[in-house]
Amino acid sequence: MEKKYNKYLLQFNNETRQHSLNVAKLCRQFAYTEELDEELAYKVGLLHDIGKIYIPSRILKKDTRLDNLERQIIDLHSYYGYKLLKEELKEPPEVYLSVLYHHGYGKVKLENINEPITENAVKLIRLVHCLDIFEAMTSDRIYHKAKSPSIALEVVENDDMCSDYLKEELNKVYTEK
Repeated sequence: MEKKYNKYLLQFNNETRQHSLNVAKLCRQFAYTEELDEELAYKVGLLHDIGKIYIPSRILKKDTRLDNLERQIIDLHSYYGYKLLKEELKEPPEVYLSVLYHHGYGKVKLENINEPITENAVKLIRLVHCLDIFEAMTSDRIYHKAKSPSIALEVVENDDMCSDYLKEELNKVYTEK
């Protein structure tokens, strides 16, 4: 991965850094389900939470339920990542739009963003959205213990943003025998 990201990624706390690396690896592993380039999928997975460098660490490290204001603040990370990737790092639209929308289209309400979303960007958004959920649920986090892959798969199964093919492939790999 390009060195230009290091100064940002090194600002992550250990949990966010590990989560981003895990999501990146999953995105590379399952890129074929959306007919995506593996390295592009890896990059988006690695950068999907880059906006968290602008979120106060007391919120990121909180081990109890977030209150409404804290939830609104943490939800800003996708917008901050979008702005950083678009304006400072000059990434292509499919990268910064994937970061902006990786928690869904309804979360973005800050400004009127009228950029066209390409088919490739939609595929990247779906991929990182689903694998972010799966990885977050199956890993120990500061605020919860890891859940089994079968529980995470149930959540992914009920998420309309996740493609049927990705769901099938995740089930093949992670269904407990």
